[in-house]
Amino acid sequence: MLLAAFLALVFACESTAAPQLTGRVVDENSLAVQGAQVTLTGPELYIPLYAVSDETGHFLVLPVPPGTYDLKVEKRGFYAFVSRSLAVTDRSAPLEVVLNHQQEYEETVSVVYSAPTIDREEAAVQTTLTSEEIIDLPFSATHDFRNALPLIPGVVKDRMGRIHLNGGGEDQTFYSLDGFNVTSPVSGILENRISVDAIRAVRVESSRYSAEYGKGSAGAMALETARGDDRFRFSATNFLPSFEFHNGLRLSNWTPRATFSGPIVKGRVWYFNALDLQYDLNVVDKLPSSANTNRNWFGSNLTRLQFNITNGNILTTSFLLNFQNSAHLGITPLDPVETSRNRQERFYFFNVKDQIYLSGGWVFEAGFGLNQINTYERPLGDATYTVTPEGRSGNYFSRSRGRVERAQWLANILAPPWHWRGRHSLKFGIDLDRIRYRQFASRRPFEVQRYPGSLVRRITFSGEPNFGANNFEFSAFIQDRWNPSDRILVEAGMRLDWDQILREPLWEPRLAATWSPDGLPDTKLSAGIGVFYDATNLGLLTRPRDQQRSEIVFGEDGVTPVLGPIQSIYRADQHHLRAPFYLNWSVGWEQKLPRAFYFRTNFIRKHGRHAWAYDLFPSTQADGTEQYFYVLGNWRRDNYRYVEFTLSRTFLGKYPWLFSYAYSGARSSAVIDFALENPILARQEGGPLDWDVPNRLISWGYLPAPYLKKYTVAYFVEGHSGFPYSIVDKDQRLRGSPNGNRLPGYFSLNLHLERRFKMWRHQWALRAGFNNITAHDNPTVVNNNIDSPHFGGLSDSQGRVFTGRIRFLGRN
Repeated sequence: MLLAAFLALVFACESTAAPQLTGRVVDENSLAVQGAQVTLTGPELYIPLYAVSDETGHFLVLPVPPGTYDLKVEKRGFYAFVSRSLAVTDRSAPLEVVLNHQQEYEETVSVVYSAPTIDREEAAVQTTLTSEEIIDLPFSATHDFRNALPLIPGVVKDRMGRIHLNGGGEDQTFYSLDGFNVTSPVSGILENRISVDAIRAVRVESSRYSAEYGKGSAGAMALETARGDDRFRFSATNFLPSFEFHNGLRLSNWTPRATFSGPIVKGRVWYFNALDLQYDLNVVDKLPSSANTNRNWFGSNLTRLQFNITNGNILTTSFLLNFQNSAHLGITPLDPVETSRNRQERFYFFNVKDQIYLSGGWVFEAGFGLNQINTYERPLGDATYTVTPEGRSGNYFSRSRGRVERAQWLANILAPPWHWRGRHSLKFGIDLDRIRYRQFASRRPFEVQRYPGSLVRRITFSGEPNFGANNFEFSAFIQDRWNPSDRILVEAGMRLDWDQILREPLWEPRLAATWSPDGLPDTKLSAGIGVFYDATNLGLLTRPRDQQRSEIVFGEDGVTPVLGPIQSIYRADQHHLRAPFYLNWSVGWEQKLPRAFYFRTNFIRKHGRHAWAYDLFPSTQADGTEQYFYVLGNWRRDNYRYVEFTLSRTFLGKYPWLFSYAYSGARSSAVIDFALENPILARQEGGPLDWDVPNRLISWGYLPAPYLKKYTVAYFVEGHSGFPYSIVDKDQRLRGSPNGNRLPGYFSLNLHLERRFKMWRHQWALRAGFNNITAHDNPTVVNNNIDSPHFGGLSDSQGRVFTGRIRFLGRN
């Protein structure tokens, strides 16, 4: 120990003795900016010198001979900082560099945009969508940021609208909002809504990410929201509603959004508020005109405050409110309005976080968050719900009410950099979560018919409709970033997860490295391997506490019982369950090409075992009663491979462009979800997962329109293999292998044109364009009943859609 301390002291003394330039990068609110590239050029240097700011914003450039230099500090999403004729001496004081976030409307014309760079200090496979890209690029339904996520290579939106990262289920990703866990403890998905104008950046990491992130084997998605600054700002979008003719003139769609922000005390206290509303009228043309509409009201409001108590003590707090009111939810060409439900949902999230910068370079952070989700869903009546090969009829059979709550405490400590055979940066932290889940679900009988009037099965439910569960989670991590030289980074970390349900310590070692070879400053090679576990899924675990299903099977006459009663019994012994385990390894290569093009390729391999799934075990009792035991176990094994090739460039300093192709495969040994309401009868089998798309191509850009001054053109093109689906027969038994068939391939091209102009001393932006301009048929619903006369019929495809947008950007 004494020898190690001595060596550390020697290395520290040697490094401080060398000529150097030190400083710290912060934003307009005095928050540290990590990952900013610092470039120093001058006549005393043969080649430019580079450095990257760490998590505290500090950077170190050495050796720097005394002289006069040009300094440039830049990071994507910020305006660059440029200083000419910077004098550096042996006694130069540390610099403080302020980077301002890019704004949709610049108040000055002298801003310098940050050029894209290869971040040699980033080991993870990560992609960041900035606020400008989310607002400017033409994805469908631009009021919901989740629809922007397919702009990211490796992120797939399935035919049900669910988002999948890195080949995993939506419940296998860790979602955070400003550093707090906002993943639903029951469904495991991101259920809250945030205005796209409130989001400053969305960062997605799918491999080689640090031990700070856990509870999700597919990756981590971090949302960063905006803050106020010393300038009063106001923006508004889509404040004019749209109308359409469907049996008369109707309000069809309205998605107004507004933000306002500014100082409460200049230089000390700021506020930010973002409000968005959404009204949707969905019309299903294949249903009767008097009963073919689904109306939805959605909304969110985010309020955020920042208090700079001192220059080294920053307190932030925010409150997010979501609501949903849906009438006739779930109608499709196969589900008429009487089968639909009315749904109400409320989401609340409050958090407070304090950051303290201590003397000596230590940083301490502590926070508390509380989120709560309340849901209520009811059918339209009490008529018997009926399933036939041609669709559904009657009133939906289930009524539910739920509440889930997460209280979260977190604390992180970042140690000052220390030197031993290079530079080390150590971070460690803990996280405590208390979870409460309460659910009421009451179900009435429903029927399955071969054809109208011919009964196949009658399903009834029994048992207590009230159930729930509690959980307590503890997490801790330690992460070391080691730079043996300015061209090598090694990240080593260990994470521990524990909860009161499984009561098993889960150790998750992580290791990643990057290397930029000598003589190839525009090249970065990366590799990494890590162990990941999924969070405990209360939705799966509590199914045995829900009501149980019983059914009777009838003969060909539809009257005579031939089998039954068949009891479906769900069982889950949490004392014998293990946490789902995943091993994720990957290699990557990034290269800067001529003409400022950037090429990136990554290969990711993920192996999972002990994942949770239900399987069916039939049994016959002495009295002739058939019992189907659905047992939760560690039956499932997942296998995912992914290779990606991406080319990108930023034109004229501020217009992004990207092209990406990926080949992947997402398979599992258990792909059937035996939900209580799902009447499919089959043993668990393997196959491709519901979101498996072997081939996927995307390209997008926001560019100056040729031959049209002051116009910009934005496009988004996506093409991928069709999603898989299963086939059942008239008795709702599986025919063939699960997910053994595929929908037709998907293709969509969105093309928009935008004009910015001045009116009434304010800046405006007017946009118009088409989504799916080629009108390619992209069905999401298939009649998968092989005994139906309409077997194989496809529907629910959105054709060519004209869309417009008007934005108020601010005062000139």
